[in-house]
Amino acid sequence: MTIAYEQDAPTNAVGYYTEATFGSVAEVRAAAKAIDDKSSATPTEMVAQVRILAPRVEALECILPTAGSFYRLKGAVSGKYATADPSSAAGAAMVAEAGANTIFYLDETNALVNYSKGVYMKETSQAGTPGETAKDEYSFTHHTDGVPYLYVHAEHTSGSGKWLYDHGANGYLNRNSVVHQNTKWTVEAVEAIPVTISALKYASVNLPVATIIPEGVEAWVAGAESEGKLAISRIRDNVLPANCAVLLYTANPGTYQFLVTDETATIANTFSGTVAAEATPANVLVLGNDPTAGVGLYRHSAAYIPGFKMYYETALSEVRIQLPEIAAAIEAAKRSEMADGVTYNLNGQQVTKANGVVIVNGRKIVVR
Repeated sequence: MTIAYEQDAPTNAVGYYTEATFGSVAEVRAAAKAIDDKSSATPTEMVAQVRILAPRVEALECILPTAGSFYRLKGAVSGKYATADPSSAAGAAMVAEAGANTIFYLDETNALVNYSKGVYMKETSQAGTPGETAKDEYSFTHHTDGVPYLYVHAEHTSGSGKWLYDHGANGYLNRNSVVHQNTKWTVEAVEAIPVTISALKYASVNLPVATIIPEGVEAWVAGAESEGKLAISRIRDNVLPANCAVLLYTANPGTYQFLVTDETATIANTFSGTVAAEATPANVLVLGNDPTAGVGLYRHSAAYIPGFKMYYETALSEVRIQLPEIAAAIEAAKRSEMADGVTYNLNGQQVTKANGVVIVNGRKIVVR
């Protein structure tokens, strides 16, 4: 009888035994070895040894995924990661590389939301469509092969459940009615959330976990709305609270890593945000780019708002905001004691030939 209890040291990693019960692992190993050593023993002797082992195994506590965190699911047989990407089969694709598309958020209902698609997983192995509310409830249990492997079970809304099946050799997820070698998974906690800021220098994001704002990135929240204008203010601390939807700005577009943190902060904010993509409410503005007016908040006409994004609800058809880049330009102009009629670009530099969005007398205008 071979039982795998190969954890050598306490750890906080998912799938391993808790530090509190780690001391019992050696006892379990010893009891399992005693059963192996008595392979020629009588049935009565074997039963006695199993009775010693069973309660010790049951006393071990395994670290399992918890709601409110981001994870990756990796098939132990194929070594590939689950995604919500399409595949040649009914199940979602499995891939070799751990990217943004392999990150899932386990929400408060124990549903899995794919980070890059903003969609729920359903029918155990399938990805839903944006705005679809059908979802499964996922649970995790310790695998009989020992650490760090887990079983992943999905309970459907119909009431039936299946085990998540690693069909990565063929490139996709599947499901099975019974446990199997291919229902063995490792679950990796995600410690940094990638956020891409495009060449426009702006992005919006809503992360349901607290993170550290990367160096070189500014996060802005919304305040009061008055006379068609929305006041925004920059988060001066480097902690972005959980569920604090923000407007991001950087002078250097690219992908930034937002490190997950246990630190907390309370920030007033009138921006709202999504986790899974959701149907567009009435009177919603989202970050956009108008060919004439430039980057700003504009009426959202699409059927749904993408997942993990910021939006702003207002009865007005449009709201003017002083974007971070423009605010910096105005302040630079003020510091240089800008004279009437002098034109500055958005970097606060004086220009003689203007085209596009510029600052004149401390005001943003569009020159064609």
